[in-house]
Amino acid sequence: MSRQNLRVEAFGAFGYRGLSLAASFLAGVIIARALGPEGKGLIAFLFLCPYLLTRIVELGINGAGVHELRGHTERLPRVHANVLVLVLFTVLAGLGFMALGGVELLEKVFPDIPEEYLIIGLALTPAVLYVFVWQGLMTALGRQRHCNRLLAIVMAFYPIGCGALILLRADARAWAYLVVGLVFAQSLVAFMSLRRLHGSEPLRFEWTGFVQALRFGFAVYIGNVLMQLLFNLDQFVVANRVGLAALGFYSISATLAGHLRILNSVVAGSVLKRVTGGSADEAVESVCVSSRHAVLTGLGAATILLVIARPFIGLFYSEAFLPAVTPLLLLLPGVAALGVATNIFSWIIYRSNRPYLYAVGSGIGFAVHLGMLFLLLDRMGIRGAAIASSSGYLAALAAAVLFFRAQTGSSLRTLLLPGVNDLKAYGRLTGDLIAALRRERS
Repeated sequence: MSRQNLRVEAFGAFGYRGLSLAASFLAGVIIARALGPEGKGLIAFLFLCPYLLTRIVELGINGAGVHELRGHTERLPRVHANVLVLVLFTVLAGLGFMALGGVELLEKVFPDIPEEYLIIGLALTPAVLYVFVWQGLMTALGRQRHCNRLLAIVMAFYPIGCGALILLRADARAWAYLVVGLVFAQSLVAFMSLRRLHGSEPLRFEWTGFVQALRFGFAVYIGNVLMQLLFNLDQFVVANRVGLAALGFYSISATLAGHLRILNSVVAGSVLKRVTGGSADEAVESVCVSSRHAVLTGLGAATILLVIARPFIGLFYSEAFLPAVTPLLLLLPGVAALGVATNIFSWIIYRSNRPYLYAVGSGIGFAVHLGMLFLLLDRMGIRGAAIASSSGYLAALAAAVLFFRAQTGSSLRTLLLPGVNDLKAYGRLTGDLIAALRRERS
């Protein structure tokens, strides 16, 4: 992929991802105003539960699939078959968990969450797993922009559905089933796009290849689980120890701050094909460039949120949600740092020959996060949860930078400090995008 195409892919993917986030934000505002803090907390739990379980049950198949594809579409039928088999195993595991009394166990852990919502959270896990892996595979094939375009189209229906429920004066259960419809629509679109990519080629499942994929992905899998716990454990603990209303407030803080990480992950994803498939020097250069841009986008967006956080939340979510402002501000430094760390970890996973360092770095961040969470939560409530999260994110970045520099010799300046050329790149980016759009129209 040329540098010009790389810039176009990054900017296009960034734009479509931004549209998805805008749709998600609008839906979140409608939900918060319609259902209040506790209702917002329940809907937040419906997303949290399957996303955490997805990281636990994916067993490294995403990392293995990305590593195997590296731009080679002809390998997709085999990789896709592995993914579908894992999704089937996840369905069977979920049924077994419920049959063995798993829902009753979850009711004891989360007494404020109704049983129906716990079941929905479990039922959504296979679909969320499929969409999660699909995004990784599309990124590995250099089709992140197309992937984000499809997600943006589906997400556009989310606030529309929320508006319809307002007009119909639907009860709380209808809002939960709107989430179900959204997730399964995403999984259907994902399946159709993958089937279209490998066309008439049939799915090819090989048990030996499946086991080898899981073996390769195991080190990455451990890191993924620890990283997802670093992302979401605070919200589960808030739900368990502080209550649904507190989760409603904190979920807004985490969602708005999390947009920084998601946008930075688009920057990292746009260079993933070059990191996995390019030469060693190209991979290092790509990570350094994208890390500096992640610093720019993270600091820029964090500064904007810092200034507008209070009036923004009061205006859109209502003054009832102003307790979300302080945790949001406390999360910003850590989330901006984590966006950069995610970018560096992509090189560690796919090019360092030491993917276990990803697990080590994630583990360091999680250990700091966990210790501070239980130290501060009872004393400071959701503000303590935010401080704990930011501390864990900064620790993960420190570990990622340390590992990367030890193996590449790159300076901190090259890796993290944007220069004049990085700022000029945004002007070239705009010109490249305009040219690409003209080519698509013609």
